Amino acid sequence: MMVQRRLCVHGEKCRPLSFKQLLNCRVLHDSAHTIESIAEHCAIKLSRLRKYISESETDQIPFLALLRVAAFLDAWDLVDYALQAHGRRTAPIDAAAAPANPLNEAVDVAVAAATLLEAVRAAAVDGIDDSEKARVRELLRVVHREVDDVSAALDQAGAK
Repeated sequence: MMVQRRLCVHGEKCRPLSFKQLLNCRVLHDSAHTIESIAEHCAIKLSRLRKYISESETDQIPFLALLRVAAFLDAWDLVDYALQAHGRRTAPIDAAAAPANPLNEAVDVAVAAATLLEAVRAAAVDGIDDSEKARVRELLRVVHREVDDVSAALDQAGAK
């Protein structure tokens, strides 16, 4: 059951019974942001955001837009609710994993780079198609993350 905005922002919680109602509550009942500022910050047209939060089942919010809204409002229960409908659940991470040893992280970079090299070599044999391009790009992101972990480990080693 949905309650009025004035009640929701003053302590009485909405009791949404569907994903659309939960999205509506998080967007319309946020005391720190207006729907206009949410739409602008999340790069969603205001008219579309209004459709997404309506009760209409035909206007569903795209997942990437949902992620932007959830991140901006710190309303990760929206993503949890959407995933739960498909038998999935998320768990918050208490703190980002801190890389402990620069050498171990550098080894991870080498492993990621070798995997990238292997994928590029295999793809280049008969020409690189779209799925192989996507795979190589994902492996590049992994290499970047591993390099960032080396940098973080170096920063952490210097702080000791």
